Amino acid sequence: MSIKELKTEVSRSFYLFLTIFVKLLLCVSVPFTKNKHHRNQTTKNKSDIDLPPPLLNKPENKLYWKQIIDIRQKNGIKVKPIKHRSKIPQTLKCPTCYAPKDFIYSNGSTYLCSLCGRQVTKKTKKIKPKKSLSLFCPFCFSNLQQKKERSFFIVYKCINPNCPYKLKNKIRYSWRLFNINDKLPLQNTTKSLKLTRAHSHIHIIATSLYFGINLSLASTDVKDALNNLFKLSLSHKTIDNYKYAAANLLYNYFFSSKISLPHTIIIDETYISIRGKTYYLYTAIDDQTRQVLSFYLSDKRNGNAAFNLLQLLVARTSNKTAKSLIITDGAPFYIPAICFANLILGTNFSHQIIIGLKSKHPLRPLKNKIERFHSTFNDSFKSHHGFKSFYAALAHSTLFFCYYNLFRPHLSLNNSTPVKIDNIKPNDNAIKKWLSLLSIASSSPPPISPVAQIK
Repeated sequence: MSIKELKTEVSRSFYLFLTIFVKLLLCVSVPFTKNKHHRNQTTKNKSDIDLPPPLLNKPENKLYWKQIIDIRQKNGIKVKPIKHRSKIPQTLKCPTCYAPKDFIYSNGSTYLCSLCGRQVTKKTKKIKPKKSLSLFCPFCFSNLQQKKERSFFIVYKCINPNCPYKLKNKIRYSWRLFNINDKLPLQNTTKSLKLTRAHSHIHIIATSLYFGINLSLASTDVKDALNNLFKLSLSHKTIDNYKYAAANLLYNYFFSSKISLPHTIIIDETYISIRGKTYYLYTAIDDQTRQVLSFYLSDKRNGNAAFNLLQLLVARTSNKTAKSLIITDGAPFYIPAICFANLILGTNFSHQIIIGLKSKHPLRPLKNKIERFHSTFNDSFKSHHGFKSFYAALAHSTLFFCYYNLFRPHLSLNNSTPVKIDNIKPNDNAIKKWLSLLSIASSSPPPISPVAQIK
C-alpha cells in the first residue's frame, strides 16, 4: 500500500468516527420537549372536544333579498340588476330570499340567484337523484370532501382553510361514516361430513381428537402416533376428515346450547395464517368463568365481523335485554358494532375501551385475560405451521373451544372447567370425555337457526 492510499484510508476512518461522534452528541444534547408538547397538545384537542356529527342539509340563508342588498351596500359592494341574454319567466322568484327575476341568472339548465347563491333546476329538465351522500361541516357549513374509503368506513374532511374548528385546534374537522351490513350470513362449516359414515371406530376418532387437540399435534404427527402405538395405518387426510366431521357436529351443538348473558364480556381478535394470508378470529369470553361465549372467523378486520360476532352471541343467550359491559381495545370498529347491536338486536350493551398494555385502568386485568387466552389458543396450532384452508382453521377453532370450555382445567377456577356437564366427569379419561361429548352432541336436537332467533 502506497503512502497516498494510506492517507485516504486514515482520512475516511477519521471522518467516519467524527460523524458517529457528532450524531451521538446531537442525540444526547438536542431536547425534544417542544415537539412532544406540541404533539400532546394536538392529541389533547382531539380527545377532549366532542365533535358534533356533520350536517345532512346545508342551512339556508333566511335573509330577505332587500336585506342582503342593504348589507352589501353598507360594505361598499355595488348590486346591479342582471342584463338577461335569454328569456326568463316574469313570475320567477328565488325560493330562498324571494329575489325577483332581475337578480337571477339563467345558467344553462338551472337558475342561479346572484344574491343568496340558490340554484334551481328548470322545469324542462329532469332532476337527477344524488348518487353520493352530501355532508356539510357543522362549524363552517362547507361541503365535506371524501378523503379515504375503506371496506368498513369512509373518511370525510373539511377542506375550508378558514374553518373556525381548524383555526382554533390546528387540525381539520374529519368524520368517519361507518357502514354495517346486518344481513351477513352466519358462518358454519360447509363440509357436511358425518361421523356415522366413518369407516373407523368411534374410539379411534376420539383418540385422534385427543392427540390433535389436547396434545396440539398436527395431522401427520397424529398419524405417526396412531401407527406406532396402536398399529393403525391412517392417512393424515383421513384424520383431517374426522376433525371436519366432529367440528361440524360440535359447531351446531356449541351454538344451540343456551347461556345466560354475563355482566362483563371481553372481546378481542387474533391473527391466523391460512395459506400465507392473514385471517382474524374474534372471540368473546366471560370475565368470571373464562367461558368462550362466541367466536367468528373472518378474512377482514372491520365492524361487520364484530357485529356478526355479537349476532352469534345474542343467538345463544336467553336474556339478551340484560345489562352487560363489553371490554375491547381501541379498534374504532367496535363502537359502531355495539351501537348497531343495541339498535337492531335489542341488546343493552355498554362499552369500555382499554388501550395499552401498561395502562393504570382499573379494568386492565380483565383485558389481560383474553390476551392470555389468545396465547393459549395460538400454542394449540404451532405445530401446524399455518392452516391449509378456511375450514381447517374453523374446525380447529371449534374443537379447541369445546375442549377449553369442557375439558381443560383452570388454576383460577380451582382446577375446574368453565362449563360443567353431568355426563362428563372431571376424573374421566380424556378419550372418554371426547366420546361422551360426541354422543351428547349427536343425540341433541337440531339447533334453531340464529337468524330466526334474532328476528
